[in-house]
Amino acid sequence: IQAAYLSPEINPSVVTRFLKEELYPSTGHFLTRGLGAAILDLVKDTGFGAKIYLERIPVSTQSLEMAQEITMDMVTAIINGGEDYKFIFTVPIEKHDVIRKDFQDYDVIGHLARPEVGAVLVTPEGAELTIRAQGYEASES
Repeated sequence: IQAAYLSPEINPSVVTRFLKEELYPSTGHFLTRGLGAAILDLVKDTGFGAKIYLERIPVSTQSLEMAQEITMDMVTAIINGGEDYKFIFTVPIEKHDVIRKDFQDYDVIGHLARPEVGAVLVTPEGAELTIRAQGYEASES
């Protein structure tokens, strides 16, 4: 586990799988400053808004237990946690079924929306919370 954390890398087979399915991500970011910052960068880069669904964000049982133990707000940790070394990307909506069927090891956590939506986190109750990332400044990439 420690080696994977210290030397994160994308499995090379991902590229082969994407090419086989003619799946071409249009925008992507590594989550090095937390999910919130990556979503805000994605919104800036695409010119669209984004709706991210809280219940679709994968969180380990271990993380949930630790958050409860130290009375940490899990939503804040999810949005502002850093160094996840995961990759978030957008794909055309017509490829949604391909992702669901052939990429079951990937998580679809949301979708792009009209620009005026901005970046929002949708709770299981349907409330839309504006995504703000602590210390966020849009990257120059």
